[in-house]
Amino acid sequence: MTTIATTSQPATSSSLKRLISRHPLIAYFVIAFAGTWVPLLPFALSRGVNGLGLLPYRLPDIAFYIAFVLGAFAGPALASLTVTAIITGRAGVGQLLRRCVQWRVGIGWYLIAIFGFLLVSLLGYSIFLGVNLPLALLAQSPLLLTVFLPQAVLIILTASFAEELGWRGFALPRLQQHYGPVLGTVILGSLHGLWHLPVFFTQVLGPFSLPNYAGFFVVAIAVTFFYTWIFNHTQGSVLLATLTHGFSDAATGLVGLLIPAQLVVSGWARPFVYGSWQGMNVVIFGVCALLLIVFTRGRLGYQPERNAQLVEVPRPAETPATGAGEQTGRS
Repeated sequence: MTTIATTSQPATSSSLKRLISRHPLIAYFVIAFAGTWVPLLPFALSRGVNGLGLLPYRLPDIAFYIAFVLGAFAGPALASLTVTAIITGRAGVGQLLRRCVQWRVGIGWYLIAIFGFLLVSLLGYSIFLGVNLPLALLAQSPLLLTVFLPQAVLIILTASFAEELGWRGFALPRLQQHYGPVLGTVILGSLHGLWHLPVFFTQVLGPFSLPNYAGFFVVAIAVTFFYTWIFNHTQGSVLLATLTHGFSDAATGLVGLLIPAQLVVSGWARPFVYGSWQGMNVVIFGVCALLLIVFTRGRLGYQPERNAQLVEVPRPAETPATGAGEQTGRS
């Protein structure tokens, strides 16, 4: 019996590794979802704020925020490192981590990563709300240092880096290789939107309603085109993806502070602003996504050869002796 137990465990482990090697993308998303949903579901199912109330308890807020941060690291980050290690070994993990500090991409892309989402939000919201938000930001420019920058840094440290190590670090290059830049982006945006579902039953994105979540889902897809465009022009830099994520989330909070508290919107924009389906965001970021697709002719900066380098780890050249030995071993 002892002999059987000892030999079956390595066999099971080997079978699992072979399965992951054959289906790395599926394995990544399974681990990413499980690693995030497991710590968050106890809150979503509880009697806490916006919870479903299926479980008879209410957990403290501090426990939720710990689980929220843990979910990003135990989900996309762990999935990325685990699957990369299995399919490409240390060399692949090393290549992935080097992309996390890949900073030589041109100053223009830093400006786009940091301020692009903010600029789109300011201009788009100004059209729908009928107020000059860029001018409001100029009048309250200290907010860039007191609100925008600190929020971005906090988001980067607690969520953005862990998420982008997976979404853009692992998944996007492989999705583009298999499905092309447009369909690959749609798939990633859809799964990213679904990944957020438990958070809609918490104080962060709740309360849940089908129109609100549907709007969020569409916006998640649209925004992903912006990420893909930057990613493909920065040689797959996870660092730039992380900055984009952190400053994009921080832009939402900053723009909210610039909108007049007593503002009342009427006319054609009213259903987009006050509707439960996030109509204003759907239109603004949907138009941006369409413009990127049109002006890049559906390429989004995608270069198959460069993208392949992000997926395939270069192997060291074989010496004649090694090659002969391997040939002997295969014969």
